[in-house]
Amino acid sequence: MTMDTMSAWLDGDMDGFEGPEKRLEIDFETPATSGEGLRVLPKQFWVDTVALLRGSILDELKTEHFDAYLISESSLFVYPYRVIMITCGTTTLLNTLPQVILAGKQCKLRIDWVQYSRKNFIFPSKQIQPHTSFDEEVRVLKKQFPEGSPYVLGPLDSDHWFVFMADYIDRAVTQEKDQFLNIYMHDLDEEISDIFLYGDGPLPSAEEVTQRSGIDKLVPGSTVQAHVFDPCGYSINGILGESYFTIHVTPESHCSYASFETNLPLTSYDQLINSVLAVFRPRRAQTIILWDEGSRLGPAKPKPVLIPGLVLKNTTVNECEPGYKIEVVNYRTAKELMSPRAQLTPQNGSPKNATQLFSAASAESPDSGARVPAA
Repeated sequence: MTMDTMSAWLDGDMDGFEGPEKRLEIDFETPATSGEGLRVLPKQFWVDTVALLRGSILDELKTEHFDAYLISESSLFVYPYRVIMITCGTTTLLNTLPQVILAGKQCKLRIDWVQYSRKNFIFPSKQIQPHTSFDEEVRVLKKQFPEGSPYVLGPLDSDHWFVFMADYIDRAVTQEKDQFLNIYMHDLDEEISDIFLYGDGPLPSAEEVTQRSGIDKLVPGSTVQAHVFDPCGYSINGILGESYFTIHVTPESHCSYASFETNLPLTSYDQLINSVLAVFRPRRAQTIILWDEGSRLGPAKPKPVLIPGLVLKNTTVNECEPGYKIEVVNYRTAKELMSPRAQLTPQNGSPKNATQLFSAASAESPDSGARVPAA
């Protein structure tokens, strides 16, 4: 964002699309005899749920493990005992809370864990109730989950991350193995943004955009479903075994933004982070890793990855519940490397190595839709 566009934005003279997503995850206790759980609910139930946040379902992918929906404002993932909703723009995600709670009741499931999160908005004044402030969001969440706690991680005068968590897990008898990665990227390289700006001509195919951008090489072996929006923008859901990844791109120059999220059970996210940043070449990025000590990341996760062409500005680590940790890292373009951002390249990121990496993750993937009882 240039100084002129920044000034116009601060003065309220510029509109833009709110790329940074709101995210809601609700996990339910796995019964002694597991089954289809939430997946027995008809598609219309989820159509009605997405309508509550002012969105619509565009497409879906179903596997033996979970259902992945592309929606008009990002993604919805339905596991037997887990629901994840990710929405951008001015969606009203928290309006879906009663509906998701109802889903659990209809399936006779008990809520185990709740997390609502988002980074700070680009255009906060454009949001509508109940998302006009984090205080308001917490008020709504506390009505349903009074035991939950809010946190803010990262510098308040820069990129930071809000999260609310309510934990009902009996950790004395349950070994948690969850982990996931978020990457939020601002001020994308102009050449990359142009791939997602389609002009007045016919729209390119989603497959063409996926290949031109290099997104197709990020998670080899995955099954993907992508969508291009008229006149700009892009979303993709990918499935590999019991794990998902999702990417959403807002390419307009004054608010360019892309996000990447996955719950792939890798022993390290370093290579994947480098590969994603090499595709989008942002001037500003934030990585968020959440993990249980029983996950493949282990109890002693290594230090944050160093990114060629970006400077690590700050790191915030918090242990919200015993054994459940969050790491938030902010990166910015180094002043001496403002021009040659193309130097961002994946580390050890050849297609062969990437394929081996994700094949191993798929083969050893824990059940991402269920809690695992301790032995």
